[in-house]
Amino acid sequence: MTSASPGQTVSPKQRRAVRTKARIFRAGAELFAAKGPAGARVDEIAQLAGVNKERIYAYFGSKGGLYREVLIDVYARAAHNKRLLALTEDDIETMTGTVVDTFFEIHEENPSFWRLLSWENLNGGSGLRAIDWQQIRSAYIAHLQALYTIGQKRGVFRADVDFTTYLMLLFSMTYFYFSNRITTSRLLDVPLSGEAVRRQIETQLLTITRHGVFATEA
Repeated sequence: MTSASPGQTVSPKQRRAVRTKARIFRAGAELFAAKGPAGARVDEIAQLAGVNKERIYAYFGSKGGLYREVLIDVYARAAHNKRLLALTEDDIETMTGTVVDTFFEIHEENPSFWRLLSWENLNGGSGLRAIDWQQIRSAYIAHLQALYTIGQKRGVFRADVDFTTYLMLLFSMTYFYFSNRITTSRLLDVPLSGEAVRRQIETQLLTITRHGVFATEA
């Protein structure tokens, strides 16, 4: 978003440009989540945003440029999450619970999150550049890894379970719940979309990880 510097004013034209770009972004995010980068057409995005398709090229360069911006925004929900970034060495013993609960919240508040992640994997991971991944990793993955390493040295986490396995399990807990809860609900005959059931699953998963997967033996 464009903002005025101290002493400057934003012209009506600039404000319209900001609003137009935001509409295109929202339309792109909605259609990419529903149809993927290949299925979402520029004409369709422009129609949903209520703009001429030339505006898409003017603001984002291409459909691929818009898709990249949408993906960066998706990953930023985690990379810039204040709860995760606020974790310190004092929080190591409860870090697993915080990470799981935070990712449940991110998925809950952003229904298109898992869809966009799925499409990007089906797309071969070509939507983001190497520098994008580097920035995402440095934003919060490195922070969590440093805390996990300290936790291993303190005996909070098992030395034989590395950080990749740790994070993959936590990611899969939350991603699978949202991406598969319709079919899993029918398979198990359990209303997984209910808040009480979700909280129960989250609590029990944390119990399992604390006492059977990551925790060292007493």
